[in-house]
Amino acid sequence: MHPIARNLRRAGAEKKPMDRSLLYISRKTIPLETDKAEIANILATARVHNAKVGITGGLINTNYAFAQLLEGPGEAIDDLMERIEDDPRHVNVQILRYYPITRRKLPDWSMAYSGPSSYVANRIEPLLGKDLEPDHRQIDRLAAMLVQFASAHDDPAELAEARGEPPPAWS
Repeated sequence: MHPIARNLRRAGAEKKPMDRSLLYISRKTIPLETDKAEIANILATARVHNAKVGITGGLINTNYAFAQLLEGPGEAIDDLMERIEDDPRHVNVQILRYYPITRRKLPDWSMAYSGPSSYVANRIEPLLGKDLEPDHRQIDRLAAMLVQFASAHDDPAELAEARGEPPPAWS
């Protein structure tokens, strides 16, 4: 190793950039009759892409909205958010939080998923209103719910695959 590179490494200049966490919500535009197929497509694409770029996270889907927590390298999160904001399957993308993290809450999930539920919808819908001041307690609850849903399970896709079964709702 070159002496300058060694000195930089000792000084911490080669440290891995800090990961970031981003939480957003959006209003779905997917027709109910094609919802399952579109969600399956989103998950398949996300899992492959996220694994390649080092992103982990979770997606919650209601009949009318998405909530997603993404964790990973800042540049990868920024690039992904550009794609997400341009995706016609939803509108009104609102970033609720974006901050540096030292530890991921969903380190083992390229994309955890939970399907439609009225309980989840009741947590997301109030956050989708226009011109409202964000209620940080509701945002905290939504972020905690995403983490709790994923953390309550081992990797269900791997478990189901090992049993020769289709993956459950969280996969």
